[in-house]
This record gives sequence, structure tokens and C-alpha cells, in this order.
Amino acid sequence: MKNDRKAQILDAAMVVARANGYNRTTLQDVAKQAGCTHGLVLYYFSTSVQLRRAVMSEAIRLRDAAILAQGLAMGDSKAKRAPPDLRAAAAAYLAGA
Repeated sequence: MKNDRKAQILDAAMVVARANGYNRTTLQDVAKQAGCTHGLVLYYFSTSVQLRRAVMSEAIRLRDAAILAQGLAMGDSKAKRAPPDLRAAAAAYLAGA
């Protein structure tokens, strides 16, 4: 199904963000990780910005302090709106990193 493939691509993007860094997540790297074409990633996430927004939303949903910490360090607006306890966990992650 269409949403299943999008979810697989987003999962691949999370892997890439954890490995390479949130800000260094590229459509090409995600395509390689997902085992699909760059064009398919573009179909679901038309820009790197849109992909990073989806990654940050997923990081917040999954309570991934490492990715959230990177977003906060970059001043990402979505990261700034994460729940206070998650922002605190991200700050602690940064302090210990």
C-alpha cells in the first residue's frame, strides 16, 4: 500500500538521521537506505526540508532525544515545540554528548 511505502521511507530516514545527523539527511541517502529510487522519495517528500520536517515529527512521536537534540541545536521550529519533558531529555543528551 501507498502509506506502507511512505512509512518504510520515513523509517529509513530515521536511520539515516541517527547515523549521519538530522541536518545531513539527504533524499539520496534515504533512497539508498530504503532500497528505492530518489524519485520515489521525492514522490512522498518533495524536498529535503519536507523530509526533515517529517523526521522531526517522527522523532517527537518516538521520543528520540538524539534527533530532537540535533533539531534544537539547529533552532528547528518543530523541535522547539516538542513537549517540555522531551526537550529536557534532549538537552540532557546534548550535555552528555
